[in-house]
Amino acid sequence: MARYEGSLSIGSLGYTAADAGKVCGAIIGRGGQGIKAISSKFPGLYINVYDSRQGMDARAAPRDCDTIHLTGRSTADVQGAAQEIARIAKAAMDGTLPKGPSCKVTCPPKAVGAVIGRGGSGLRTIQERVGDNCYVHYCRESGLFEVSASTEAGCERAKIYIGGAIRDFLQPQVPERPDSRPKSSIRFEGLDVAGSDYDDELGGAVE
Repeated sequence: MARYEGSLSIGSLGYTAADAGKVCGAIIGRGGQGIKAISSKFPGLYINVYDSRQGMDARAAPRDCDTIHLTGRSTADVQGAAQEIARIAKAAMDGTLPKGPSCKVTCPPKAVGAVIGRGGSGLRTIQERVGDNCYVHYCRESGLFEVSASTEAGCERAKIYIGGAIRDFLQPQVPERPDSRPKSSIRFEGLDVAGSDYDDELGGAVE
């Protein structure tokens, strides 16, 4: 399948090198939430924010980035994403970029790995279950899970799922131990047959 691509520099957006960090930081978003939000509007879109001096493949902090490279399934998707990026850049510079709901969740240190999951699988599951552009990040400095979402309800759901993962780790379900005593398929405890008609019937049956 053909891919379409294009690049935007901070200069082409009408901003100076001094503005690059603020603009690129807004596009990337906290923990990559900004890129995720843009990509969700254009399925198959890939966004790479980088420092042109180091090259597209080099890792760089948002404050050092100055170029945004886009690849998508169609020219319309690439152009649409470029317009969305221009809008975000303008809002960031004007101070009108809305900040979505966020919250922080405490977690016992020994349960952190269980919540994150192998390769981040636990966090991805939580994000998928929550929806609402939820993003969960563990901050090593604070020892807290940082949650952002497009709605307050999304943040609340994430808190519930994180809490559930913590409880599952700290209080795992212990399966009941099976009774090791042999069980008879027929039990007669408490059955009083002495002197009853049952004796007569039984005797008659064997005579």
